[in-house]
Amino acid sequence: MRILSSYVLREHVAPFFLGLLVLTFILVINRVFELVDLIIGKGLAVATVLEIFLLSLPFILALTVPMAVLVASLVAFGRLAQDSETTALKAGGVNLYSTIIPPLLAFSALAFGLVHFNNHILPESNHRVKNLMVDIAQKRPGMRLREGVFNPSVEGFNILVKRIDHRTSKLSEVVIYERRKGEPPRTIIAREGELLPSGDSGLTQLRLHDGEIHELDERDPKKYRRLTFETHTLTLPVEEELVRRERSYRGDRELSTGAMLEKVAAIKREIRATEERLAQVRDSAQAETELRSLGHKRTEISRYMVEVHKKYSIPFACIVFVWSEPLSG
Repeated sequence: MRILSSYVLREHVAPFFLGLLVLTFILVINRVFELVDLIIGKGLAVATVLEIFLLSLPFILALTVPMAVLVASLVAFGRLAQDSETTALKAGGVNLYSTIIPPLLAFSALAFGLVHFNNHILPESNHRVKNLMVDIAQKRPGMRLREGVFNPSVEGFNILVKRIDHRTSKLSEVVIYERRKGEPPRTIIAREGELLPSGDSGLTQLRLHDGEIHELDERDPKKYRRLTFETHTLTLPVEEELVRRERSYRGDRELSTGAMLEKVAAIKREIRATEERLAQVRDSAQAETELRSLGHKRTEISRYMVEVHKKYSIPFACIVFVWSEPLSG
């Protein structure tokens, strides 16, 4: 029986690693094209791009490992059935359910390892890659500009661009909402523009062409001014060197299960406090505000709990996949 168990387990090894390799390659290939564009189109160092790639791998592995277990189970037991080995085992009086015990134990251990991986390694890698991408965006603002949406990647500016050529940093149909301390905000519209690095000064110039500036008069807010220009240059506070910073804020995918449950408990306390205030509110506008706040808090709890369940349900799939296929044939 020990020989049979070892034999069945060995049948899973090669399909598992081959499936893991192929599935990881399929999921990572799109990321590779993005990283090549970071090198060619945006001038990042190869070492930095390689770091982004390595930090992105844990998220992909968290998905492909259970999928590789399913592939291994299908291939191993499919081959045993195809070669009539399961029929021979039945004829020899072997209980076929006993043949799944070795892979079940092995993949159960793998599932427990994935739970640890999802709670400790994956959140840290997600946090580090997010910090790195934010630092890169501050170094080269054109990298984080997306077409068709407002981009708040530069402090003090919301930038909307219809078309972007990342290779040349050329922008088309630009709308900028500029927020100025102590002064009224203004809106700048331009037919086209370009991002120009300015040496080691820590600033980047945004040169706009053929546009308008719309703003309120500082002295008399009732007056509105519209200025036209052929060329207008804005100075953006963007660092030219890649400066690494550690940020304390973490999103739901950057937290362990324990940390997320602590946040959920804190939000539930806030909900109870809000419900107590709501019971005493008589003003309808304030009551509506409190109800809206409750809705946001409950949505936040749901988001955290989904991530908590994913940290366990995805590894548990390793066990389910072993049970689901072997005896179906």
